[in-house]
Amino acid sequence: MRAPGTLPSPHCSDEANMGDQKNPNDEPVADAQRAHWQATYTQHPQMYGMEPSEPARRAAEVLRAAGAGTLLELGAGHGRDALFFARKGFTVYATDFSATALKQLTEAARESGVADRPRSR
Repeated sequence: MRAPGTLPSPHCSDEANMGDQKNPNDEPVADAQRAHWQATYTQHPQMYGMEPSEPARRAAEVLRAAGAGTLLELGAGHGRDALFFARKGFTVYATDFSATALKQLTEAARESGVADRPRSR
């Protein structure tokens, strides 16, 4: 039985072995992605605007109906969807390759009055 406010976790038959698999190309690829997104958000703050995406709008409805209260957003960028979820009452853990994007998200959350809801890393 799962705890109230949580969604079932996806199942993978090789889940126990996934941590053992290491690709020697992972680190250079991650470093390149980090550099790309850091430069992108530095040069183009709020490049996607501040209105939430349509998938985020729909997800908020579905997740609320399922009783979820806490979300993890991977690739949150400057936070347009994370901020939307926070304004809807969700606690959001947001992560992104770009520290600049996460700083923009933190500043926007403070300005929007929801600084306690999105937590970025």
